[in-house]
Amino acid sequence: GHGKLLYINIGCFTCHGRAGQGGAYNGPAPILAKTQLPFDGFKGQLRDPVNDMPAYSDAVLSDKDVADIFAFVQTLPTRRPAKDIAILNN
Repeated sequence: GHGKLLYINIGCFTCHGRAGQGGAYNGPAPILAKTQLPFDGFKGQLRDPVNDMPAYSDAVLSDKDVADIFAFVQTLPTRRPAKDIAILNN
């Protein structure tokens, strides 16, 4: 959907990973898959970020765009616990 396209096109994946798994491109980037952050907190971080994240103004990303990205990251699977990965239990 639109949220996934935005996530890729504006470069969220560069730091947060294609599956929202987090990363360490320029310091630790949080895991976004199934984020527990409420929408207003998510939007606040995009508009006025902490750490090294660039800001995304309303001119760049509308509130609807932010909502679409938020909805997309909520669909991403979180890491499975090791006990659920068969090969690790042999």
